Amino acid sequence: MADTVDYNAHPHVTHGDGSGWMMDSLTVTRVVAAAAVAFVVAQILRWLFKASAPNPFAEDARVPRKLYVTDQKKRDAVIKQNFSIDKVCSSLLRAPDYVHIERTDVRYV
Repeated sequence: MADTVDYNAHPHVTHGDGSGWMMDSLTVTRVVAAAAVAFVVAQILRWLFKASAPNPFAEDARVPRKLYVTDQKKRDAVIKQNFSIDKVCSSLLRAPDYVHIERTDVRYV
């Protein structure tokens, strides 16, 4: 009975052939260090070989300005093309309770 080893009592003890399931701290350190080095090397290679995005400012995308229309009748005609009182929300059409409109001036009460 002196030859038998209780592995539950001594989990750090390996089999006679060295095929134990526990690794010593030096082996664990080496495995973690190798994994860290492999991760860093993979990240460096990924960074070196990544495809670069095209520069959005490589070409000039500006357009020349349009002429400024100073004729008020022409400007009003453009605005009237798209404006319709039917598109305005009904709650916006009535004045709020805190505003009293008297002719052209606005008073806050």
